[in-house]
Amino acid sequence: MRLPPSDVLELRVCPVSAPEPFNRPDRPVSLVRGSTRFQSFLAALSLPDEAAKGQQACPAYAELLPTVIARTKTVALIAHLPVDACGHTLGPVSAALASVIGTPSATS
Repeated sequence: MRLPPSDVLELRVCPVSAPEPFNRPDRPVSLVRGSTRFQSFLAALSLPDEAAKGQQACPAYAELLPTVIARTKTVALIAHLPVDACGHTLGPVSAALASVIGTPSATS
């Protein structure tokens, strides 16, 4: 089911708690329509997936991704995080997530 971006009232980002060396919050972050980061985050979530380009070599790595819930007046759904041709989160989506929950950082 696709929601028109204009219907979304709130985006709730529910990070995955991660032990050291990752510093991730363990509480959800809510972005409501009209807040500073809401529109740019919603725009990133609205990007299309990239199509696979035939046989291509893809890097193998794991992503620790949060669940993003999009809420309208009548329904709340888990949002799809747009991916590149290799199935990894698109750069603009990763950047939007980082602006909300931060980026993993190694500690010394």
